Amino acid sequence: MSSDGNSESERVISKQKRVQRACDMCRRKKRRCDGAERCDHCTKHDFVCTYIDPSTTRQNPPVNPENSSNLSQSYVQELENRVKTAEALLEKAKSERSPGVQLISATIHQLNSPFPTPHSDDLTFADIDESFRALSIDNTAAQGFQGKSSGAMLVKAAVDLRNGSKNKKSAHDLAANQIPTSIPDTIKAWESPASVPPPNYAFPEDDLLASLISLYFDNVNTFLPLLHRPTFEVAVNRHFHLEHSAFARTLLLVCAVGARYSTDPRVSIPDAPSGETAGWKYFDQVKLSGHLVRTHPTLYDLQTYCLAAEFLDCTSSPRTCWTLVGFGMRLAQDMGSHRFKMRSRITFERELEKRASWVLFLFDAQITTALGRCIPLQPHDFDIEMPIICDDEYWAGSPDNSTPMFSQPAGKPSQIAYFSCMLQLNRILSFSCKILYSTNRTKTLIGLGDDKWEEQVVVELDSALNTWFETIPAHLRWDPDNIQSDVFFDQSAVLYCTYYHTRIIIHRPFIPSMRRASNPTHLPSLAICNTAARACSHVAQVQQQRRPNNPLWFSQTPLFTSSIVLLLNIWGGSGSGMAKVNVAEKDLADVHRCMSVLSAQRQQWPSAGALL
Repeated sequence: MSSDGNSESERVISKQKRVQRACDMCRRKKRRCDGAERCDHCTKHDFVCTYIDPSTTRQNPPVNPENSSNLSQSYVQELENRVKTAEALLEKAKSERSPGVQLISATIHQLNSPFPTPHSDDLTFADIDESFRALSIDNTAAQGFQGKSSGAMLVKAAVDLRNGSKNKKSAHDLAANQIPTSIPDTIKAWESPASVPPPNYAFPEDDLLASLISLYFDNVNTFLPLLHRPTFEVAVNRHFHLEHSAFARTLLLVCAVGARYSTDPRVSIPDAPSGETAGWKYFDQVKLSGHLVRTHPTLYDLQTYCLAAEFLDCTSSPRTCWTLVGFGMRLAQDMGSHRFKMRSRITFERELEKRASWVLFLFDAQITTALGRCIPLQPHDFDIEMPIICDDEYWAGSPDNSTPMFSQPAGKPSQIAYFSCMLQLNRILSFSCKILYSTNRTKTLIGLGDDKWEEQVVVELDSALNTWFETIPAHLRWDPDNIQSDVFFDQSAVLYCTYYHTRIIIHRPFIPSMRRASNPTHLPSLAICNTAARACSHVAQVQQQRRPNNPLWFSQTPLFTSSIVLLLNIWGGSGSGMAKVNVAEKDLADVHRCMSVLSAQRQQWPSAGALL
């Protein structure tokens, strides 16, 4: 009895709490409404449920002060619903962009982010080589790096099945007793490395050799940190180049590159122009690919291609450098140098191998942009770590030490910080070229079939470039009056010239003279390119005046591009009268700045002659 009484009272209370009319939406649609603060119908269809409109059938009951809290709650609920509606409209407007633009924008946002940790699926290749060894009968030649799509993945699966889950021995242990010490029958006698007589290299005299090595490390290795100076000099002092032909090739190319900065007549070919032939007598002795037919590539081979590219980039035919860099990148992939090594200890050799791979990537991005060719390898195609920010003199331990130490002193800026910063900038440069300068087939394939995406992507790339600019270390900020170190001064100039060049690369396709009249743009691209070109010319001139005998690395293409942009503004700029004449005179003065720097560089780098 009491139970029935309680149920009846609960129904009365529930009835009193219910709003005694239909919501505004249900009344308009003439639907049945349960009168809840957000009725079932509005909840189901995500409508805004309100009780604001006056009732036409009866007067609203007077407001009871005791129910004021309910009214406030209804008002808050109404505001929340309006916010949800506004968010939905924003998401709808955002989704109106094509899927291709959304994908590109999301990728651009990641350009300044650290590389993610390699996924476990990407590390399966590390076991493939051991699987081959476990199944090997005669230890035939190594297969090199094998990726996911290769048949080696099937071999790994077969080895895993053969070993079984209860077998505690690894594939490496199983192969330990199967590797013969003699040359297998599958390697013919004429294919053996022993069948090739050792080359008879002619090295510089001892005093000249020491001078060329010093010139290389002082003028080149600070911009392209390929070699570890203490280790390299120890090897030379021990005459390792007389015993090891691979290291001998590396040493000869170091001499060739260093010869560009030497005034010693012995570095040039007799009876030939000294400046143009400097270093060629050492470069010509190195055979870049023949030995790789019979031997497996090593770190020295990787360094050889980096050094050859450094030398040819300064000659009168620098386009050959692009081919060598491409070969070097293929060689790095064959060695697996482009992939993260999960179980490999950090050693001097591993860090130098990593540096060489990054040097090749940097060269490839720069030269490919200058020549307008396809970038074969993007940064997201390999997953090695960034170089360790530690100067050469702070590498502790010996080269063969399994646990070396890399510890930069606190508060001491590192020269390698420039290299890391330059690599991050080249991520933006290479991606910009990939998107903005690709063929229409590529653009259509990723959903960029029309021209509406261009301005959105350029804005995103500009934002990424601005974000990078804010990350430049304090000691590399362009402040020529306060940078005391010549090394940091030159590194800062390289960064800023490349930064301004990247800005021009992003906006260059949208300069009015380079676009169809039927496809105009609202971007002030000509003004942006012109501002960047002026700044680039000033930075390069200041550097050349302070360091007249030290040409600025990676500056020739930015200087040439800046000059042409300034001429475009002179010949096709807007305005009239004296204002236009004054602007033209200022731009022409900046063009002459670029020309004077290229003219000074031509004395040591013949490659500047064609651009001049």
